Amino acid sequence: MKEKLLNNIWLKLLALVLAILAWIVIVNVSDPSTRVTVSGVKVELVNTEVLIENEYIYEVIEGNVIEVSVRGPRTIVENLEAADFKATARVALMSDTAKIEVICVDESIAGDISITPKTEEVKLNLENMVSETFPVQAVLGGTPASGYFTDESQIATTPANIKVTGSQAVIDKIARVVVKCDVSGYSQSIQTTMTPVLLDAYGKEIDKTNLLLSSDSLDTTITVLKTKRIAINFVTMGEPESGYKYAGYQASLTNVLIAGKEEDIDAIDALNIPADYLDVTNLNSNKTVVVPIQQFIPSNFMMIQGDTTATVELKIERLYTKTYYCATSEVKLLNLEDGYKAKITTPVSLPIVVSGLIDDIDGVTSQNIVTSVNLEGLTQGTHVLKVKVDEPENCEVHGEYTVTVVITRN
Repeated sequence: MKEKLLNNIWLKLLALVLAILAWIVIVNVSDPSTRVTVSGVKVELVNTEVLIENEYIYEVIEGNVIEVSVRGPRTIVENLEAADFKATARVALMSDTAKIEVICVDESIAGDISITPKTEEVKLNLENMVSETFPVQAVLGGTPASGYFTDESQIATTPANIKVTGSQAVIDKIARVVVKCDVSGYSQSIQTTMTPVLLDAYGKEIDKTNLLLSSDSLDTTITVLKTKRIAINFVTMGEPESGYKYAGYQASLTNVLIAGKEEDIDAIDALNIPADYLDVTNLNSNKTVVVPIQQFIPSNFMMIQGDTTATVELKIERLYTKTYYCATSEVKLLNLEDGYKAKITTPVSLPIVVSGLIDDIDGVTSQNIVTSVNLEGLTQGTHVLKVKVDEPENCEVHGEYTVTVVITRN
């Protein structure tokens, strides 16, 4: 009986083993185990604050995105994607590597699969952390509306400077920190928030991923000014040397385009250059003066176009003198009292001396020199009277002239 019982136990054990083997065969035939590779799994670094606290900056050289090998039932693993996994690497102080650990985020299948990262560790480049402060500059794009103006000097940021912290190698590449402002069509000032951009010496943008900025956004004010073209008034002072005359000026610049606040720009029409800047005193030849126009622009305006200086030629010409003999019969007798008549008896003609520039003198004749005497209040008798000579245009009459006038009753 004992032998029979023992023999039955072995038979039962054998049957159990055969059943298990049969189950394994059935499972592997219906849902076989297989291995797949999943790409694009991003590795998250943890404990990075320990590096920052100890003034180290890091850069991932290798291992930030990896492939993982997954083994498990085909019905499970063949549908897995990168988003189904979480990969982390814990950094440590003074270590340039961090071991990668990968888990499946779906706990319902995590026990059915095995995961092996094909890259075992993240490789880091550790450097001492350095900081440098940069002024924020503006880079303009676009053109404001017609009749309006702005430039880099009209753009202000708060803060005006940014502290950048990172590796020495990256900090050394930074040439400037800018805000990029598109002012297309602007006709009024605006306030906005802008993101600072780091540029290298070639104007290429620098990746800020491994850098710390004291400000990630900047309050930015863009001031837009109204424009106006105004005349330049040049005024002279003094008198040239005797025998010479100031004959005007010729300037390389006669107007200027300025910009200012609307209420200011509407109130200005001309730019006046002080007379003492263009002094012709005792000159006997032309003189050239370079006038720094920018210097005379009022502080509430800015000059935005054209030369900042004007070359002004002060023209000095020699005076020419000529004597014209004007018949006294042509002298006008003015304001004669009623009941009287008058006649000039001497002289027959007046030698009137006129001086002026050659072109002006050439246009004068004895016939177009106007002369007159004032007889107001005079009665019968002989009178020696001063002759009034109207100066020809742009000319000067020299000397005094008299005539003898006899007044009698009608």
